Amino acid sequence: MKRVITTLAILLVVVVTGMSALVLLVNPNDFRAYMVQQVEQRSGYRLEVSSDLRWHVWPQLSILAGRMSLTAPGAS
Repeated sequence: MKRVITTLAILLVVVVTGMSALVLLVNPNDFRAYMVQQVEQRSGYRLEVSSDLRWHVWPQLSILAGRMSLTAPGAS
């Protein structure tokens, strides 16, 4: 039983350390161009992200965006 608890504790430390390193070392704004490119490539729509992107850790790791607009091709 002690071995199981130790293994779970080590696993928890590794996961928390990895998530902390990701949040501290990777700037989510670096994904802005990739997101715009993928939306345009897959749907044909133009995505504009006008606010900064930021990490959201709980309840799941994700990137939050504030103001965004999605424009159809040829629309004004």
